[in-house]
Amino acid sequence: MIIETQNSPQLYSVNALVDSEPKAFTRGGIRHLIFHRGEELESAGVVIRFGSKILIDKSKLIEWLRAGNGRKVA
Repeated sequence: MIIETQNSPQLYSVNALVDSEPKAFTRGGIRHLIFHRGEELESAGVVIRFGSKILIDKSKLIEWLRAGNGRKVA
């Protein structure tokens, strides 16, 4: 599921994010990252929780990773 509106970020479910970048991400890897660094990801605006749904801002995730924040996950 991808949610896109005018002038807003493109939000992906975990599965849609992995499907969009299969060589970069795995479902288990993204879920592991969210489990261990979820609060930090939420504070950075990478992850948005909507009930039980987890939405990921792909561009912010890539920025967060480029800043070196993914070096130590757990």
